[in-house]
Amino acid sequence: MAHPAFVDQDQLMALAKCKHKTRLMRWLQDKQIPYDLNTRGEVWTTIQAINAHLLPQQSGNDDDVEFV
Repeated sequence: MAHPAFVDQDQLMALAKCKHKTRLMRWLQDKQIPYDLNTRGEVWTTIQAINAHLLPQQSGNDDDVEFV
């Protein structure tokens, strides 16, 4: 059973709507989503890596917080 935090090559290909590994890797690179290859040469990444691309970056700036 795959770990729920990992996104495997089949899932990524469905998400990217591509059929070739090289095209998938290019798509991930274009989106700046980090990925790795397993021992079989299959592409994988994490949900966190995908979310980091999709969600706005937190500035860490607490200027909007007002303490009373």
